[in-house]
Amino acid sequence: MPLIRTVIAAVLLIAVAAACSLLPAASPVSPAQAAREALVTDYLGALERRDAAAIEAMVSPGVEASADIAQVLERYGGVRLHDVRATWLDEFGGIFVVATVTGTGDDGAAYEIPVPMGRNNGGYYLGLGQAAPTGSEASPESPAP
Repeated sequence: MPLIRTVIAAVLLIAVAAACSLLPAASPVSPAQAAREALVTDYLGALERRDAAAIEAMVSPGVEASADIAQVLERYGGVRLHDVRATWLDEFGGIFVVATVTGTGDDGAAYEIPVPMGRNNGGYYLGLGQAAPTGSEASPESPAP
């Protein structure tokens, strides 16, 4: 009798292993997707800590974002989210992406935090602030074409 149980257990184990091998493999996360998700995670952590310097470091170099950073810290600073979900809007092939993060705060309130980001020089940065003019922009004084 124990031999029959051993044989049945072995057959079941082989059947389960064969069935598992037929399941589709999880799709790999692209480096760009991983970078975007890491940026969102880092941003939420900086908001929770009210860390303006950390948020500033997530903004593209040469962009002045202090007013925008102060605004998001005023609105979301100190918020710790639970049951976090993110939806992604990417209509420009990864050049400009907006993650909308939803979750419940420690205070029980529902939050929806937009996280705009853009790709610059191969990396992703928060889409906060304004870049300084480079000279290639049209002058407001110049006549319309």
